[in-house]
Amino acid sequence: KNSNHGKLLFSAIEIWDKNRFIGVGLKNYRKACNNDKINNITNQKNLCSTHPHNLYFEILVETGIIGLAIFLIFIFLVFKKILSVYFKSKYEFKSLIYGSLIIIFFYFWPIRSNGSFLSTFNGSFFWFNLGMILLLSKTRVEKIEK
Repeated sequence: KNSNHGKLLFSAIEIWDKNRFIGVGLKNYRKACNNDKINNITNQKNLCSTHPHNLYFEILVETGIIGLAIFLIFIFLVFKKILSVYFKSKYEFKSLIYGSLIIIFFYFWPIRSNGSFLSTFNGSFFWFNLGMILLLSKTRVEKIEK
């Protein structure tokens, strides 16, 4: 509650509480957060940054419940596709898919503190590995069809 990450999360909760369904807009956490306001949960001044340093809180604050629901459905479908490709793949692709799956899994660990999902170097690891898996799944399908 008194740590810097806790203060960021509690300020995110307070901002989300005012914009529950559609959020404040992408990359607008920094504009909606007010350093001078006393947080209702911590009874201290808000700690503000460019993002709340947690993937799920970032998406919740910026896109609301609707955006978080769409995002979680996307993640579920991605993991379903990855597992489907993994179990149907030949041995030479399994290690590439497995490595990419581990990176993606750890990126979505819920209690992890992380950088902004859409605008940091760390976010690029997710997009790169997702692209690798989709490329491998397409390559595997094309080889079977030929």
